[in-house]
Amino acid sequence: MEPDTKYALHHATDPCTLKWAATIKLTPEVLQKLQAGSVSIRFAAEKTETSVLRVDGESFELLSFQEDRSVSHLCTLKREQPSSSAGGGEGYAFHETGRIAKKLLVQRMLDGTEKDRLKDRHAQCVVDSKARSSILLDDKPATGSKTKARLKRQVIYLDPSSLKSTSSAPSTSARKRRLPSALTPEALQNMTLAIDKDELRHLPPPASSATPHPAAASTDAVE
Repeated sequence: MEPDTKYALHHATDPCTLKWAATIKLTPEVLQKLQAGSVSIRFAAEKTETSVLRVDGESFELLSFQEDRSVSHLCTLKREQPSSSAGGGEGYAFHETGRIAKKLLVQRMLDGTEKDRLKDRHAQCVVDSKARSSILLDDKPATGSKTKARLKRQVIYLDPSSLKSTSSAPSTSARKRRLPSALTPEALQNMTLAIDKDELRHLPPPASSATPHPAAASTDAVE
């Protein structure tokens, strides 16, 4: 076979002639025994039964998995004779000869030596993993107080009384000036009664400790 070469695929004309096939994944120990001795395989028809591979009197259980027969094909590469009508040279083509129905895996039977070897391998993997972790930690820069400044949050507490006095006291510009009234409570009551009786113009002016205005004095003189 040459690389990057296309080959024709010929499907079987009669499906009944296709052979039943299975793929087996072997361990190195089983492969070595297969190359040296005789082999016998017993396949289980039911899923509940276990398939067994026997090599030189030693049995190995097989894990069975179903395969899609419509996809997994077993093909044989055959040489094709050139036809006189085509006029081409000799070539190769794939011919479908079977369908792969199962995939089998050999269960590993571990003895004492194999178990010890796997334990040692696992322990070595753990040591290597810790060594890599320590290297990664040593490569990281230190995050102490000298290398990185820490930000502190400052909280300032204010006196509530000072806030209340400041917010409640009005400003001088917004405060309205109030002049003291010259009316006494008795005079205000008499004025109210006079307004009700329409006698306001006959009431004498209210007594005041302050000096009367000149304009007011001249008005009284005219009357």
